[in-house]
This record gives sequence, C-alpha cells and structure tokens, in this order.
Amino acid sequence: MMGSYKIEKMHGDFYKKSPFDKIWWTDSWGKINGRWDIQEGELLFSFDKKTIYNLYRDYPHNLTPEQKRIFDKENPFWAEYFGQPVAKHGIKRIVSQIFSGIWSKIKSIRENL
Repeated sequence: MMGSYKIEKMHGDFYKKSPFDKIWWTDSWGKINGRWDIQEGELLFSFDKKTIYNLYRDYPHNLTPEQKRIFDKENPFWAEYFGQPVAKHGIKRIVSQIFSGIWSKIKSIRENL
C-alpha cells in the first residue's frame, strides 16, 4: 500500500485512545523500510500493529473504505479537520475531546502553582 510502512523493529509502544477503539497509535518507531527514522510530531496509527499510516500523508486515500469508516468513527475531530462529514454525535465527541484537553491543561497548571 503506497504511503504505508513495514516495521522491522519497533521502538515506540502502541496504545489506544479508548479501550474500545480498533485503531492503535504510536509515537515513535525504529527501522522502517531498511532505514532508521525516528521522528517526532507525526501522527501515526495502525489497524494491525504491522502497517503504520501517517495521518497527514495517508488519510483518507490510502485507507480502505472500512478503515476510513472506523477511523472517522473513532476520530471525528480529524474527519472534520480534513473536511469529511461527521454525524451529529461525532460533534459531541469532538467538543468533549477539546474540553477534556483544556481541563487537563488547567489541572496541570494549578498543580504546578
């Protein structure tokens, strides 16, 4: 699949944003396609922990229709960001994610005062 990566050695851990999600995220990785390449700031995800997709390079054109459906359902913020329509319940999840992030920042600041 064009734009996807085959992992030879993994350095970052896979994690899910919700225990019910099907998508795995990873923050860093090791040797990919024969070349060591550790980069920060990229949003990388996988459906099987073998093929890693880069959100900015691969969404939505390198996903299957089923993968895109799953991604949009679990990540409505990104679907909206890239101009994909999201059901009304998706908007509630986006707002919830935004306020959750703001609230954690406020708690962190208050703890460090």
